[in-house]
Amino acid sequence: MSGIAPGPYPSAPQPFAPERNLPLLLAQLLAVVQAVLAMIGGAQTLRAQFLFGVIQRIGAPINVGNELLVDGVIIMGLGALVGVAGLFAGRGSSLVRGFLILWELVAFLFTLGFLLDFGSLLQLRDGFIVLAYGAGIGFVHPLIALAIEAAIIYGLVVHPAIRNGFAR
Repeated sequence: MSGIAPGPYPSAPQPFAPERNLPLLLAQLLAVVQAVLAMIGGAQTLRAQFLFGVIQRIGAPINVGNELLVDGVIIMGLGALVGVAGLFAGRGSSLVRGFLILWELVAFLFTLGFLLDFGSLLQLRDGFIVLAYGAGIGFVHPLIALAIEAAIIYGLVVHPAIRNGFAR
């Protein structure tokens, strides 16, 4: 045995955690803004359900089921998921980031179709009200919603620092 003490052990490899660069922070902030807009849209949908119920009770011939109630709950749940995903997207979770990327791609394509007016496919009725409010179209101009979605997609997928980090 020699009197030399062993050197420090090499550190264990760490999982990839992306740097918090400006596009990622902007994407997180915009995702939270989009989530707040979706939650407000869900609350407005629930309010509309309540008002139609009051009108129906006073005897007006209006036929409203529980579709708006279900849509409002789904919109608020989607807004909550997007908000949580926006908050945790910078921590390196692939599942959270994948959910947010998938949702933003769906919202981007829906908003683009809404802007290009793809006929009766995108009328704001049935299940499409959920996508519209979830994408933020209910409160901001569709061009602004499209810019928000594009900025989130850029910050989460396209920016070189993020793309290179996923390649590791």
